[in-house]
Parts: sequence; C-alpha cells; structure tokens
Amino acid sequence: MSSLCKLLLGGAVAIAFVLGMTVQSLSERSRIEEDRVEVNRLRFELAQWQCRWMTLAVESEGGEQKVKEFMDSQTEITVSPPKRECLEKIRNAK
Repeated sequence: MSSLCKLLLGGAVAIAFVLGMTVQSLSERSRIEEDRVEVNRLRFELAQWQCRWMTLAVESEGGEQKVKEFMDSQTEITVSPPKRECLEKIRNAK
C-alpha cells in the first residue's frame, strides 16, 4: 500500500508540474498578445499624427513639395493603410 501511495503522489506531482507549466505558457502568450495589440494601437496613432503633420505641411508655404518628396521616398511596405488613405486624400485635394 505504501508503494501505491508513493506512486499516486508522484503522479499527482507530475500532473501539477505539467499544469503549472501550461498555465505559465498561457500567461506568457496572453502577455505577448497584449503587447502586440498595444504596438498596433501605437502604430495606428503614429500614422494619424503623420497624417496631421502632412496636412499641416501641405497648408504651409512649400509644404506640398516636402510632402510629395516624403511620399515618393515611402514604399508600400512602410506606408500603413491609415497613412496611405491620408496621403491619397491630400493628393486628391490639390
């Protein structure tokens, strides 16, 4: 009976260890996902600020040329969808 108790206790410890590792892994994944969401939010906010800057630049003297140079230097990879929409609005407004 004593060896059966030791075996059951050892099994319980092993199961607890595996469950603990699973919970830790899920917690880390959740934290990574939260960080990813925050990074995407900040990227979107940056794109909005860049759009505001470009709009103001177009309204200032010689600003339109500066914005055109900036737009020409950007690739499709570096221009986020919100910024691309803003650039198109600025282009179409002039």
